[in-house]
Amino acid sequence: MTATSRCRRGGLLLAALLGALVVGAIPLAAGAETSPAMPWKGSGPATVTINNDGTAAPAQMTYSLRSQAVHSTQTWSFSTTRGDGPRTLKYDYRGFHAFFRVRAFLNALVTHNNVTTTTPLVSTGPVNCCTSPSGGFHYMGSVSLDVEPGDTYGFQLGGTNFDRDDILTGTVTVDTVATSKDQCENNGWKAVTDQNGAPFKNEGDCVSYVASRGGNRDDD
Repeated sequence: MTATSRCRRGGLLLAALLGALVVGAIPLAAGAETSPAMPWKGSGPATVTINNDGTAAPAQMTYSLRSQAVHSTQTWSFSTTRGDGPRTLKYDYRGFHAFFRVRAFLNALVTHNNVTTTTPLVSTGPVNCCTSPSGGFHYMGSVSLDVEPGDTYGFQLGGTNFDRDDILTGTVTVDTVATSKDQCENNGWKAVTDQNGAPFKNEGDCVSYVASRGGNRDDD
């Protein structure tokens, strides 16, 4: 084989190799796109109902326990696993934990590398009739969490009582406030809201809101 032939053959092999690398890079670029919002999941004793998993509307979970187990502290969890950077969550927690020696609590949580950190948001009781949370309760607020990819974040909630009416029941609703353009992409705009809890009309509305740091909504 002449030097010219060897050079030509080497050039063809190099071109083929570069072509394979370019073709192989295409799926990687597509895979780098932001994934859709992950569903919220709930867990805890007795009945847990996911009214909305948060992928197309604010996430919402309801729990209900009717037994003497309510005389000891009961805890439910409501969380999701997708995140990258700060997350601002608006919560609405309401329920009925009977009347005598009633307690209710709500903590924000972030689990990173199997280590869970909690932030107390609500901790009331024990109280008797009829100061909240006795006879029913309703708490609203917001919390900002620093979340990394793969972290689990959300809420722990629950309570206890020593009432003959053995019941703990409650509903928590979570709005995720849009803070980055990535949250708006791939239909993510359906799962986030503005700082007032209002949903977005489309992706452009969401992106416009984030770009203006909450000061503008797209009228289109």
